Amino acid sequence: MTEDADMITDEMLRTDPKAYFTSQGFWTANIDFASLEAVQSNATISSYNIIHNWLILRAIMYQHEGTIRKRWQKKSRKGREAILVRAFPGISKQHNPSLHQHLLGLFSREATLFPHLNLEDLGQSTPLLLFLSARSRTHPKAWIAHDSRLLVFGKELHQLQRMFLYGYRMHFTEDIHQVYATLKVEGWEKHQHAKHNLDMMPDSGTLALLIQRDTLSFLVKVCQLILHDISDLKFDSPRVLIVKLPEPASHHLDLDHSSSEHVSLSTIAAEAPYRAPSTGNLGALLAVVQAQTEAAKDHLWGLRQDPGYFMEIVRDSSVHHKDFLRNKCDWQRKTGNIINMSLINVQLWSKTAEWIQDVIELQQRQEDFGKLDIGNWSDEYIDAVIARGWYLHWWSAARRFLVKEAIFHSPPLRHFWRDARYSETSARLTVKKEHQNDPLAILLSMLTMVTPRNATPMYPVADQIERLLAAEPTQRAKITSHVQNILSDIRVYEEVNRQFHEHSPMLYKQFGIQWCPEAPKDLVDKSRSMLDDVFPLTVAIRSTDLAAHGTPTEGRFVYPADKRRTAQRTVQMQRAEQQLDLFWAGIDRAVDDNCGGWAAFPTLDFSDRVLERTQDWISPPSKPTSVESIGIPLSLFSLDLCTQNAEESVLSKADFPPAKLKTKTRGIESSDSKLESLNVPLSTQSNSTEKIVFKLKSRDMKVFRTLFHQPSHAGEQGQVKWLDLVHAMAATGFTYQSLGGSAWQFTPPVDPGRFEVQRGISFHEPHPESKISFWMARQVGRRLQRVYGWSIDRFVLGE
Repeated sequence: MTEDADMITDEMLRTDPKAYFTSQGFWTANIDFASLEAVQSNATISSYNIIHNWLILRAIMYQHEGTIRKRWQKKSRKGREAILVRAFPGISKQHNPSLHQHLLGLFSREATLFPHLNLEDLGQSTPLLLFLSARSRTHPKAWIAHDSRLLVFGKELHQLQRMFLYGYRMHFTEDIHQVYATLKVEGWEKHQHAKHNLDMMPDSGTLALLIQRDTLSFLVKVCQLILHDISDLKFDSPRVLIVKLPEPASHHLDLDHSSSEHVSLSTIAAEAPYRAPSTGNLGALLAVVQAQTEAAKDHLWGLRQDPGYFMEIVRDSSVHHKDFLRNKCDWQRKTGNIINMSLINVQLWSKTAEWIQDVIELQQRQEDFGKLDIGNWSDEYIDAVIARGWYLHWWSAARRFLVKEAIFHSPPLRHFWRDARYSETSARLTVKKEHQNDPLAILLSMLTMVTPRNATPMYPVADQIERLLAAEPTQRAKITSHVQNILSDIRVYEEVNRQFHEHSPMLYKQFGIQWCPEAPKDLVDKSRSMLDDVFPLTVAIRSTDLAAHGTPTEGRFVYPADKRRTAQRTVQMQRAEQQLDLFWAGIDRAVDDNCGGWAAFPTLDFSDRVLERTQDWISPPSKPTSVESIGIPLSLFSLDLCTQNAEESVLSKADFPPAKLKTKTRGIESSDSKLESLNVPLSTQSNSTEKIVFKLKSRDMKVFRTLFHQPSHAGEQGQVKWLDLVHAMAATGFTYQSLGGSAWQFTPPVDPGRFEVQRGISFHEPHPESKISFWMARQVGRRLQRVYGWSIDRFVLGE
């Protein structure tokens, strides 16, 4: 546009915005073109009500907080809900009511504007007390961005009428002697930097004021109902009651060992609407991401190291492929997808950890950062936070696009989708008409919405899927172990995304990201280029003849590591290892020829790891000795600690027949010589340094005897209950935390005497079974051995 054209457009938007929108072909029926006087009058009235009720709430909490806590906790759930309904007659019943209404094809104003006010959450003993404490101790201005973000879901689903007022922004002040919210004339082009753009658009500001007004009124009424027998709850001059309330006890993300309480990410997310906005603990968030990064690397390394693990992943993934039911399977594409998805997953988590680490380092450069107001943050820091928030937003869409095909082809879910064939260009999976009342189908369709610019937050959707699967066994039965791991990964990433944005809510107040509705082109391009880092790798891998050595048929990867060691089984294990080494040797050559080798990709650096391979069989002496075999490869991480469901098991057995054992007495090329010819690092010995011994009870000792089972021993074989594993890890001092879905993180205590390595480790809870198979239990044990140096010698039966 020319300067004259800009001036004409500016004048039209100020004088007759509806005519301008109509001339441009925009639909205006759902837009309220409000006048300046009407918006300012509403803001002034709402401001008075908000500050008035806030000061009354502060006074009540200052005088009666202890009484409120005691009375609320003593009430039954039914009694609590009765008070909530009296205080807010339109209160919703379900958690996340706006999403619930959308699933039913309904609309409720209360559900859309006040999703945090619902009986399911506030009817519990803790959330309301957190809410009262946080709202009374924190000025409404600190909540304004938080309250505005509650509207994102309703706006994106077109459940709210939009309001347009050009040339003004809504400004908020903490000075109670001034009007809380006022309109200020501000040219859009003058305030491109977020540091000078902390006020709100009139549309979002007006709705946020409505939320704050009714929320504070609701909390005051709740207090009055709880303290119904106390008469001095109304104050003639609440403005004089400016008192500093003592801080209550609270729990945080328990990765810094500040509490013994095991707080899940699901609990943190559920309580987030009722806790005061803060800069959060990015160090704790980084620990979660780093653990996920290591888990992704361990998974990729496990595909290289362990034939049994490789076979399990190929079996599981192949079920979720378009040609699974055909007679001829495209193993080239299947194995290529598995390796490439593993590479991309490592890249995604590594970059996410790098972004959060960058922000933490910038924090540390600013003196007394925790005491600084956002207006005093450096431009460099604000730019970094906004950029990384956008990266997380874009990569959230990218990772959901990458797993969309597996969800489409999952056998128990295939009947949901309208399209007969999967299309990469579709914006989302479309549900058949006859299944549009199935909440799981609708939620999965929403989760696969992959338009990066779409601002609909996906953490409520991921959270609702988790709640649905936990509450309804019939829906949970539709989720295979492979899809469960996908959903779990998405759940963790969306929670990381949410917490990072909550770190600086004022920078993401408009539709969840700054610079709305479009993000700067350079940020979009840079987000995409981060996947370009691994694109040459994926191309090189696809150009390799993967099917030649990676096709899991004819017993090629049968690996009886869970059996007692014999000469026959030793030979079979060596053959499987050789086959896997040949498979990866082809990939290594392609990477060397086309990409300059793995050294060109720092996030995929495995130079600190060596392959463990099975030694040649040595006949035992006449008197058996308790010598542990050291030849079982380490499977460093398992995304799937569960058995297949019945349908998958039958199909898998049909496609992957085990090979017959046949002892070869001559001409057997040793595993060592084969590896030397392939230039593969080899380890045939375990680290054996003196370590601290854990004294355990019999229940926990049995778990570790299974995890570190010696093939030379016949006892202690079998499955391990998941709860027994959690109990055993806790007995050694680990804290544990559910990361959402099937993912769990175990974090060692800060005790250098017992734990030289302080990083956490992640495992997946089995699905649909509650027990870990012996084979997968061995995988867990081998990973614990690599990370913490554990072996069976570290555990003894205590008194």
